Amino acid sequence: LSISLPLDKIKNIRDLQLNYSHSNHQNAYQASIHGQSEQFKDLNYNVGLNYDDLSNLKVLSIGANQRFNYLDVSANFSKGNDYWQSSASLQGALALHSGGITFGKYLSDTFALVEAKGAQGAKVINSQNTKIDRFGYALIPALTPYRFNHISLNPEGIKANTEITSGNTSIAPLAGSSVKIKFDTMKGYPLLIHSEIEPNTSVPLGAEVLDLNQNSVGMVGQNGQIYLRAQATSGEVMIKWGDQVGDRCSVHYDIPQEQLDQPIIYLSAPCQMEY
Repeated sequence: LSISLPLDKIKNIRDLQLNYSHSNHQNAYQASIHGQSEQFKDLNYNVGLNYDDLSNLKVLSIGANQRFNYLDVSANFSKGNDYWQSSASLQGALALHSGGITFGKYLSDTFALVEAKGAQGAKVINSQNTKIDRFGYALIPALTPYRFNHISLNPEGIKANTEITSGNTSIAPLAGSSVKIKFDTMKGYPLLIHSEIEPNTSVPLGAEVLDLNQNSVGMVGQNGQIYLRAQATSGEVMIKWGDQVGDRCSVHYDIPQEQLDQPIIYLSAPCQMEY
């Protein structure tokens, strides 16, 4: 006879299980409680009590399992009439590579190392909630060999000053191989600058935004809105919409200290004509 009672509404307890068996004038009883701690995330425990009336044997057992980002820790203890025993286990994995050491929960014979510098906290989709660590790496513990495995990053949770420029890829690995997958990122402060050449005259739509090294860093949108990622808290960019001398102007920006952690920093600055 077995009875299971769900106890989800009781704090820290998930269910209660009761078992009874009878055979050849022997009666065995078992009761166990399973639960999950609300104070400690991913901590599961169980407590059990067994009794056999023929041998008058009583056994108390206690077990707990804690899941961390890169490690599973388990501990068990049991005590009977004339004995006791205990055990503990650690389960995890690590990969040594040119960029250092990266930890994971486990590794199969075919796995991947993901590199996304600056994208700490980004989730690797379809990979058991794997996240990019503070060094810019993550382990995908298992890949299907000889088939395309689609790998993508969810940027939710990364710092505002980092953008993942290529967040999707597919790879078909050989069996037993370890593959490195690199995602390009762009670091900088996300700026949206409203700029006018003179009052009521916005910067031309579609104009190119150049940094001081003449690298293209953005484009002008509607109503003189300039979006770019700035490497420094203050600086200057050039707006260019033609090849003539008068087809360019420069915008100086200065980010207030209190806006440095904003997802998008809104500024307003004039565009000074260059002749």
